[in-house]
Amino acid sequence: MLPKIQTASEKEAKERKARIWMTVIVVVILGASTAAYALMETQSSEKAKYKELTFTRTEGGWRAKDMNFYATYLPQDVENITVSGNLNLDDFSGTAYINAFGAADINVANELIRTMPLEKAVLSCAPENENESFCSDLPIKSCSDASEGNPIISFEYSNETSVSYDDFCLVISTDKENSLKAADRAIYGLYKII
Repeated sequence: MLPKIQTASEKEAKERKARIWMTVIVVVILGASTAAYALMETQSSEKAKYKELTFTRTEGGWRAKDMNFYATYLPQDVENITVSGNLNLDDFSGTAYINAFGAADINVANELIRTMPLEKAVLSCAPENENESFCSDLPIKSCSDASEGNPIISFEYSNETSVSYDDFCLVISTDKENSLKAADRAIYGLYKII
């Protein structure tokens, strides 16, 4: 038996019908996956409030709706950390120099700088460490070198945890256990949450 010969209009109608069905299937799949993701996000996420903000715990950390950053700690966990100076997010642009002591400080610095509108971050050394072997290939930077477009972020070990900011220089003073808390306190200050 010979196959039925189709006219051009019959072929076009059949192809159009196939495209419509394919479009419907794709739309249904996309809609269902979006709805499932939204449902999963609302049901499985831990939430916490701070003032008028609601924070949701995600794989990246705590995040408030419409905020473009994640933090390890909630604002209420770090609000008792002293901050001196007027933190201003707009001051952190261009190339920042990061005075960090080791891998732990660098991880904390990453938490902090990923929230800033920086173009680049460069590891540097504080002048008091310039004779150390780990500083041999790094630029030596202090707060006196800080300027617009070249802010300095410096980590100092101290018995008291605090954050200070003055003229494009952010100093995180802390013991090793609380450095991440201090960085998150700085983040909440930069975004005017605390």
